[in-house]
Amino acid sequence: GGGSLSGLGGVLRAEYRLASRLAHMPDFYEGVRAALIDKTKDPKWEPAALEGVDAGSIPALFDAVEDDLPVPAAASKRARTE
Repeated sequence: GGGSLSGLGGVLRAEYRLASRLAHMPDFYEGVRAALIDKTKDPKWEPAALEGVDAGSIPALFDAVEDDLPVPAAASKRARTE
């Protein structure tokens, strides 16, 4: 599982995990190609439609990564009080 999203630390950790994985997936490179390199704004996503995404594969994107983001507990507590 991806852990708790109830505090700032959990949300930041989940965002880090998601970004760590998505940056290595083919669609990330395809989006960069279409937007920044070729500037055609016509990415060829795989799958081409949202209906083609395997919903069962999504939770694993939030699993811990080898170099998981260390978020100090004090940062999470401080954000809740501000």
